[in-house]
Amino acid sequence: MNLLYFSKNATLASKPTIKKVSIDLPDNVGFISNGAYIRNNNLYFVYHYTATDRIPDQKPARLKVRYVRIPLSISNSELHMSKGTGYLHWGFGRNATTDAPGDLVSYEEPCMAINKKGDFLMGYGRVGVTTRDTLFPEARYSIFYANEKEQRRSAVLKKGESFPVQVHDGETVATVYSHADRLHYAAASPDPLDNSFWIIHIYAGPSKSYKVVLGKIKP
Repeated sequence: MNLLYFSKNATLASKPTIKKVSIDLPDNVGFISNGAYIRNNNLYFVYHYTATDRIPDQKPARLKVRYVRIPLSISNSELHMSKGTGYLHWGFGRNATTDAPGDLVSYEEPCMAINKKGDFLMGYGRVGVTTRDTLFPEARYSIFYANEKEQRRSAVLKKGESFPVQVHDGETVATVYSHADRLHYAAASPDPLDNSFWIIHIYAGPSKSYKVVLGKIKP
């Protein structure tokens, strides 16, 4: 992965020198629709990637979430990225404790926010791919506390209330359309007053269409 940067001393009157720093990650980073963040001398980002492909006229693709935290440092006016202490490269996205053990669920369109303490929240949509019981498309979140080694299990932001369907391009049968089909951007932000988080995402409302949910999460 490459990160481009320039000196903070650059001005509008002088063309800044663009520099590049690189780090090797274990996989190809997916599309980071929610952007990347630098906080507490760390670079953070989150994205989803395909675990299993879509089966036309039957099932949606199953997506998983991966989050990354890369320590940053500066020496001799050069930026460095490290895989040392504080480095994280981890993913999740099979099922939750409220699902049946064999359920396969898609985790989609993640967003992220980091507070001053270094805790970070990840919000995402979930839709059932292979489940024992119907799982309407819902909004959930997980929190990674700065003093812990992995994220906590997910909590519900807003349960789904229906099963939106449509005939996808090149297909003939109406199947569920998920957060990844409907949404191109979700957002989360830390509250500077109390280190809580604000999050906005979507869920399936009662009329088989997606609705927006806004919530405040206190870690």
